[in-house]
Amino acid sequence: MFDGFTYMFVIAALLMIKISPAKNTRSTQVDRPWKKLQQGFAYIVKFPDIGFILLLLGLVSFMAMPYTSLTPIFAKEILQGNAETLGFMLSFAGLGSLIGSLYLLFKIKIFGLEKIIPLSTGLAGISLMVFSQSENVIISFISLYLVGFALSLQVASSNTILQILSPDDKRGRIMSLFAIAFVGMTPLGNLMSGFMADRLGVVTTLTINGLICLIAAGIFSQQIQPLQRSLKRLVNCEP
Repeated sequence: MFDGFTYMFVIAALLMIKISPAKNTRSTQVDRPWKKLQQGFAYIVKFPDIGFILLLLGLVSFMAMPYTSLTPIFAKEILQGNAETLGFMLSFAGLGSLIGSLYLLFKIKIFGLEKIIPLSTGLAGISLMVFSQSENVIISFISLYLVGFALSLQVASSNTILQILSPDDKRGRIMSLFAIAFVGMTPLGNLMSGFMADRLGVVTTLTINGLICLIAAGIFSQQIQPLQRSLKRLVNCEP
């Protein structure tokens, strides 16, 4: 319920964006879909700022998002709970997502979003590790709230910066890659996390996933300054 309600604020934020009319920069040549996708990959290789954001988003979707598929096991076996416990766990995660969306809804300036991406990724990683080690219901609820909050910030901030960095004639291709990284990697992550949980246990699996997210956040933080320069350059070029 909370997750679905979150999208209302995203839609509201999109409706508040004022877009100036721009010249049509689309090519009159009709390319095949695979050709367009290939051009999108070539563009992100040429501009690593976009590539790093997509890579981190794909990693987070692969390692962090699958926590939802493992939550029922934690509710029953770790916390010794029932369906009501699971409902509260998912509600706290959804509430965190809602608060994260509200925060970005009222954030006017784009500067600072580049810092939110690694910070929220690191927060998600730490929260996942705390949740995986917790046998206390309250701590688990708080941890899941922070996970939902962090993941909402990470995805929305990545989306916003990608929209800004992408030129008009490449935006469709870039956002298609965004969809692949966000939506496409989560099912694969569920499969991998399920396999790992069967071999290593859910506690170890989620701890590893959180640790990888934390390490990835540290690596991405090295890209903040180049990303800031790219954003400032684009904003200064606007009329």
